[in-house]
Amino acid sequence: MWNFCEIFAANADKARLVTAVLSVVAAVLVVYLTHALIQRRNRMELRAKKMEEIYSAVTEFAVAGWKYMHKRVGPKDQNLETMPAYDEAYSKITMLASIYAADIYKDVEAMHKIVLLTKDGGAEDLSLFPGKLEAFVEKQLAIQAKIASQARKLVE
Repeated sequence: MWNFCEIFAANADKARLVTAVLSVVAAVLVVYLTHALIQRRNRMELRAKKMEEIYSAVTEFAVAGWKYMHKRVGPKDQNLETMPAYDEAYSKITMLASIYAADIYKDVEAMHKIVLLTKDGGAEDLSLFPGKLEAFVEKQLAIQAKIASQARKLVE
């Protein structure tokens, strides 16, 4: 086996060794930084995409909620027990909010409670409906403002 000190005894050989070691360290550092920056960019792109999806889901949820609330205060002969569009929209927005935007989850739940209160009120309680609808819209706008704010932070 060769003796390490004998191989790099000359100053030129030592200089080549130092150069090679520094090149390897620099290459590893560049690869690591590139990987870290790409991961960060991918996370930001995914988060931006999810913010757009949440914004759309809030809109779908609000439209389905409005329809459901209007249906609740309408004639009693309508089928009020099933509203699959509302249920689907509610499931989608709660899932997205709990995973990607926990700060809007409480507002989504507040919107859902308003819909449920309207459901319980039924056609007999028409005087309370405008106030409930206004509260519902205010919650929707608050959620969308939070989402837009988060999305703006991602692109800055």
